[in-house]
Amino acid sequence: MTVRFKCSKRSFTLFAALFLVIVLYGASRLYLLLGPREAHYVLTASTSLTEETLGGFQLGQRIDAIDPPPVPDTNNSVLDYYRYADGTTVAAEPGTPRVVRIILPSGSKAALQTSKGIGIGDPAAKALAVYGDHYYRRSEQGAEIIGYIDKLNHSTLEFWLDGDTVSMIRLDSDELK
Repeated sequence: MTVRFKCSKRSFTLFAALFLVIVLYGASRLYLLLGPREAHYVLTASTSLTEETLGGFQLGQRIDAIDPPPVPDTNNSVLDYYRYADGTTVAAEPGTPRVVRIILPSGSKAALQTSKGIGIGDPAAKALAVYGDHYYRRSEQGAEIIGYIDKLNHSTLEFWLDGDTVSMIRLDSDELK
């Protein structure tokens, strides 16, 4: 009778450990799906974004050196945003002239693209084929997002999707985590 009790106790311990692992794994996957971008830095392999441009702009570029000068958008208290006639939006940390975010919003001109030729309206499958398999998926503001991380150059490139179509593209410095 003692042996049977030990076997049952061992089975219970094994079952409890397995259940705990499943719950923790599920919770971590849910966090990565719904959590902030920095959660994806841990598990996503790096993709080189060294030469990445978005709509002809590059991270680190000085806003005061862009011609024609952008129109300031004062609707944000966290970053200084600037808009261009072609639809491109760039942002800098307050009081600094260095670009830390570039956005191609929905409705941007078709000629505005990433350095690898992905633009608004392109299929998500095209972005995946061009940028590769080392990406993460997350959701924000009701949009599904495919993102790439360059850990060496501290930047992220995200394709915001409307169904299976790219509806917005965002290139960020990881200072914005």
